Amino acid sequence: MEQAFNGLQRLVAQFDREATPYLARPRSEFVDRYNDYEHLARVREWSSGRGSDD
Repeated sequence: MEQAFNGLQRLVAQFDREATPYLARPRSEFVDRYNDYEHLARVREWSSGRGSDD
């Protein structure tokens, strides 16, 4: 339990830094075909290089 708590504290500290990004697909090699949250991050739109006005 102590090891899990220490890991959680490190993770919270990492995401407490402004420079840490919140990635929609942090481990892309394990991404499922459908992601409940990917559409909210607009990943496909941004990765295509086109904006919504195109």
